Parts: sequence; structure tokens; C-alpha cells
Amino acid sequence: MNKYVYGQLVAYCPKDSDGNIYKIELGVFKRYNDDNTKAFIWYHNGDTASCTPIEDLIPIDNDWYFNEDAKKMGGERDDNI
Repeated sequence: MNKYVYGQLVAYCPKDSDGNIYKIELGVFKRYNDDNTKAFIWYHNGDTASCTPIEDLIPIDNDWYFNEDAKKMGGERDDNI
């Protein structure tokens, strides 16, 4: 079962070797990779999405709070990146 859907706001929270989060970046989910172990996330405007480990993502539950324009960071949907 996939946890994320296209256009969903997520937080990227990578951890150091002690398990401590060392940064937080907001992004928008684009799609999963072929084996569903990573996700392509938009972290800025444009067509480029970064491949990100699923275990470092946290869904943002109150994404309705954010402006719709901010959630359209990547432009039109394109599954062929």
C-alpha cells in the first residue's frame, strides 16, 4: 500500500548515525521509483524532482493550510521524468 499520493506535501527529515534529525525540508511528492523504496520529491519550482529515501519522509497532514500554488511546484503532472 502506498502512503503518499501525487501532489502531497511532505517533510524530508534525514537522520545522522545516532538517529537524530539534522535538517527538515518541505517538498511535494511526485511519484515512487519502480520498487517503491524511494520517492521523487519536488523541493523547489521546476521540473526536476529529487530521488529521496521513503524512510526519511513524513507526510504533512494539514497541507490544506498551504496555498494551492505552493503545492503546484513541479508544474503539470508528468510521470516520465
